[in-house]
Amino acid sequence: MEVFDFGLGWSDISEEYVFIQSLRSECRLRGLRFKLVDEKSLIDVNEQVKKDKIKIKFFLDLCSETTNLEDKFTKFVYNLKDSGTRVVADPDRVRFSADKSITHFNLVNANIAVPYTVVIRNWEPTRRLNDYERVNLGVPFVIKPALGYGQRGVKIIKNVYSLKEIADARTFNPGDNFLIQEFIVPQDLAGTPAWFRVFYIFGETALCWWNPETGI
Repeated sequence: MEVFDFGLGWSDISEEYVFIQSLRSECRLRGLRFKLVDEKSLIDVNEQVKKDKIKIKFFLDLCSETTNLEDKFTKFVYNLKDSGTRVVADPDRVRFSADKSITHFNLVNANIAVPYTVVIRNWEPTRRLNDYERVNLGVPFVIKPALGYGQRGVKIIKNVYSLKEIADARTFNPGDNFLIQEFIVPQDLAGTPAWFRVFYIFGETALCWWNPETGI
């Protein structure tokens, strides 16, 4: 059996090539064997994993559509996990936390402040906002799919309540729930919005500035 210490799942070899080379270099400096799994090598590596010809100890998953169980990278990641590989992010944990229509209520139950939110279920094709919901949402407000990420499908409605925008949200990912949320305006700190993204990585918490207007 061929053993690799660090595996990286990457769907497009042309993107962020410096990142891949940096990981490869850092592994080499530490005496760790590095394995890149991309579109070209996925089928072959997957078969070798299933036949116990390859063992990957740790795998950084930056390729799978975890909420889609038909995604070929998702199936591969589960094969890795079943073989004993430590996968980051663990696909089961991702599936648990990815659905905003679930995590929203988890945060509420944990007494964490969240924007006023209305969850529109996929089985409510004729659901309309009532007057109480409209007042609490205010304008602008945000529409987002429950299973979306990377700002895909997110719309900020700045003027009036538009049935078209809600209809578009319904069709962005058919079968998905979506959220309509109060828009939070951050405080201004010397010209910089007081908006953060928080990452919890291997036991450490990292706070990062993030501009909600530019996404940077």
